[in-house]
Amino acid sequence: MTDDQIKQTARELTNEVEQGHNVSKELNQIPFDERAKIAHQMEADNRDDRASNNSIPKLEVKYEKDAGSQEHVMDMQVQMDPNAWIFKNTQDVYDLPAAARQPLLFTDGLKMAADSRDSEVLRDPDDYTSQFHSGGG
Repeated sequence: MTDDQIKQTARELTNEVEQGHNVSKELNQIPFDERAKIAHQMEADNRDDRASNNSIPKLEVKYEKDAGSQEHVMDMQVQMDPNAWIFKNTQDVYDLPAAARQPLLFTDGLKMAADSRDSEVLRDPDDYTSQFHSGGG
């Protein structure tokens, strides 16, 4: 993805999460490294949006780095009532790809390894097979 495509995708997805919509489907069709770039841009877009209207839900993203120091998006939530003192009404708006949510993957390292492998399928669907993606992306 080009920088402009990342910014455009991030803007669209930021609009969705600010309405409390889950964006797992959209993000999980993108390789993990580009997904992390989009998530960082989404955070910036959300900060800009909240600067002019602090009642807009606040986006919170959790990242982890794998053994190769590559960043993965692990979780994404929005606080629907960010100005509330308690009961901020937090909603989950992102779930890891299916490949990283298998029962035996009980550490973040294993989840990131599965996410990296699954991203190879997204990049070159003709060269790899995956139980989580059909051929051609």
